Amino acid sequence: MADYPVTAPDGAPPVSVTLYTRQGCHLCEDAATALAALARELPIEVTPVDIDLDMDLLRRFNDVAPAIAVAGEVVTNAPVDLAAVRRAVQAARVAPAAPAEYEEEAR
Repeated sequence: MADYPVTAPDGAPPVSVTLYTRQGCHLCEDAATALAALARELPIEVTPVDIDLDMDLLRRFNDVAPAIAVAGEVVTNAPVDLAAVRRAVQAARVAPAAPAEYEEEAR
C-alpha cells in the first residue's frame, strides 16, 4: 500500500496496521485511502488482507468489513473510526510490541 512504511522522526519502527478488506467494497477503498493519508502523518505499515481468501477471516469480518487492526488488535470496523486508529497507533508507539505469536493468534 503506497510508499510506506514511514519511519518516525525518533527512529522508531512503524506500527503494524492490518486492513481487513475485500474486492468491490467501497467502504474498504475509503478505509485504504484514509490509512494512506494517516501513513503520511504517523509511522505505520499498512497490510491489506482480503477476507474472501480465508474462511476464518470471512466468518469473522464478513458483516463488518472493513476492519482495522493495530498491532494485532482490531480497533474499528465499518464505519471506520479513524480517530480510534490514530489513538491505537499512538498507544502502540508507547507500549512495547507484542511478540509475533500473539499477533498471529489475533487473526
